[in-house]
Amino acid sequence: MCYNITQITTLNLSDNALNDSGIKHVTNVLQQNTTIKTLHLRKTGIGFGCSRYARYNFPSAPSGLFAPPVASTGGDIGWNKITDKGAQHLADALKTNKTLTTLSLQNNGIGDIGAEFLANALSYSSTLTTLDLSRNEITGRGMKYFENALKNNTGLQTLDLWDNEIGTIGAQHLANGIKHNSHSIVVIISSLDLLVPIWG
Repeated sequence: MCYNITQITTLNLSDNALNDSGIKHVTNVLQQNTTIKTLHLRKTGIGFGCSRYARYNFPSAPSGLFAPPVASTGGDIGWNKITDKGAQHLADALKTNKTLTTLSLQNNGIGDIGAEFLANALSYSSTLTTLDLSRNEITGRGMKYFENALKNNTGLQTLDLWDNEIGTIGAQHLANGIKHNSHSIVVIISSLDLLVPIWG
């Protein structure tokens, strides 16, 4: 599957029942084919369970999807079962990834624990410009971690938190983080898809 095809730049496997076992093969392809820049795995049933492959020197999925030498610039793994544990794997990969600019984790059951891992990864990443965490389970507590990350991150341009439960306290954490940031960030926080541009 795509091992020797060097012309492919987009791989779309959305709405297929890949599950965790199938991601093993997808990740293996990505490790060998560096021409694929955009990866769509929306609604494929993947979660955090592929970590067992790490025992065989195989990158832990879903983190292996974005760990070096994979050169993807865009990834959509929304509407899956990543949860907080999967978010931890992804955060580990993001800390060393130098190519990914867009990542969608929409509707993945990610809560405040996962938010902490991802926010911490933002402190290391200078290439990620868009992070979609809409339709998850992040509350105001999770926004505290993003406050700290946004104070130091210089690359993020869009943070989508639509349809979470961040509340007034969470919004204040975001405002505090952006206030101390040196560049313009668009934060999407309303269930009405309201775009709120805030300049630090």
